[in-house]
Amino acid sequence: MVRNLVLAAVASFLPALAAAAALWTGVMRIPLGGLDVRLVLVPMGVSIGLTCAALAVYKVWGGKVGKLHKRERLLDSLSWRGDERVLDVGSEPGKRVTRKRR
Repeated sequence: MVRNLVLAAVASFLPALAAAAALWTGVMRIPLGGLDVRLVLVPMGVSIGLTCAALAVYKVWGGKVGKLHKRERLLDSLSWRGDERVLDVGSEPGKRVTRKRR
């Protein structure tokens, strides 16, 4: 998922890069009957790119840091005797968590 978010972010920035390099105006014209509909794609691409990049960063942070804090808070809220064994069941392989009595 993170890879796809990064790819979407890069692809979303391409219209802005092309417009900045004067390779393209950043405007798409769509003739519709007698009307000329113009879509300005640069601001849309930049906002979508920033959103995808932020989501990718959040996913990585949540997987590496955020869920560990939540697990520690949950384990700290329990009263331990000292002889328990805990299995962390989630999206990663099971890990044995040992806690020392404080």
